Parts: sequence; C-alpha cells; structure tokens
Amino acid sequence: MKLHLLTYFSLIGYTLFSQSLYINSQEYYFSPFGEQCYSELDVTNVSSQDISVNITRTVTTDISNYFCWGITCYIPNSDEVFTTNTPVLIPAGETLSGADSFKGYVNNLPEESSLVVNYCFWIDGIPDDEICIDLTYTNKEMYTSLPEISIFPEIFPNPAVNELTIIANEGFKSEFLLFDMLGNKVLYKNIQNSTIINVSSLESGIYFYSFCTQGKVSKVQKLVISN
Repeated sequence: MKLHLLTYFSLIGYTLFSQSLYINSQEYYFSPFGEQCYSELDVTNVSSQDISVNITRTVTTDISNYFCWGITCYIPNSDEVFTTNTPVLIPAGETLSGADSFKGYVNNLPEESSLVVNYCFWIDGIPDDEICIDLTYTNKEMYTSLPEISIFPEIFPNPAVNELTIIANEGFKSEFLLFDMLGNKVLYKNIQNSTIINVSSLESGIYFYSFCTQGKVSKVQKLVISN
C-alpha cells in the first residue's frame, strides 16, 4: 500500500493498512465490570489475489484472554506470544465480518482497569505483509460518557454508475477521499452540502472511501463503480 495512504490513516488510529489487508477497529472495547470484554474486527483483502491469513497475539498478563479467527477458536493460554495454526482464506476484494472474521475476548478483567492486546494479521507464506494492531479492552466507567459520532455523510447508490450522491449532515464540513485498490487517491472533494459527484471517468472496479469530519475519520468502506 502506498505510503501516503498509510500516513493519512495512521494519524487517526482507527484504520490500518498493509499491502494486502485493511482493518477497521474501535478506539476501545468497553464492557461493564463483571462481564466478558469482547471485540470484533472486519478484515478486508484489498489485493487482487486470494490470500490466507494468520494471526499472532502478543500480551503479557495473567488475565484470561483468547480469540477466534474464522470458525476456529483458540483457548486461553499463558504464552506471551501465540500464533494461529489454521490460516483463514480471504478472497480478493472481499471482507470477512461477523462470525466469519476475528473475535477477541477478555475474561475477569479487574474493576476499573484496561488490558491492551496486540494482534498481528499476516499473509501465510509472506510474514512481512502484515498489520499489527493494539486493541484496548476496558471496563472503566469513564468510557461510558464518551459521545458516539454520527456526523458523517452517507453515499448512494453502491454500486455507482456514472454518478455518486453524497448526503451531508447539515452544519458539518467534510472531506471525501476515494482510493483505488493500490492505495492511490483517485478523488478528493470538500463536502458542505449534499451533492452529486461525477465518477464516469473512473474505471469499473472496487474502491475504498472515507470521510473526514471535524477532525474525525469515518470507517473505511468499499465502493463498487460499474460504469
């Protein structure tokens, strides 16, 4: 993935790219004290080839934690570093989500505490092509008062043919960024009001887009253009 794309999103901390993968994550994963902490990630293959992906988990703690990758769940263990032995296939351009993707769990987290666990997603046979991400599991009450962000515009249709409509939230200025599968920025536009963008000059295929609104960056999502 091109450096400019890596730099842009690494400043935000919510979205990570490698040459073949991107992952959207939350800043933290909250569960009330006494309940199991839980995370779930969407993992997308942004390459043009089918790939098989392994995970290496790194954490130093006595707190019970484990994760599931695809249909395989790996039981809690005391190893500081643990690597999966069953890679999961992700077809080219596809996203794993829900029960088919990654789920992380932390049990018996002490009251008013957090645990940071590092997970590296890497291509089977090409370990240098990887994404490493720190997930924060917490039951600290301070996190319950943080507001949810619902300021980002919406787009339709998807797939788009020739034109793309962006529905902006009144009063919020946004930046719309569109990238191709190689990480090249192919479209940038300032959005203040709902607008229609001509995309007829773009080749048909899979793209990825995001909005930047009031210093916050939305989840990166897939856009299909069928001109």
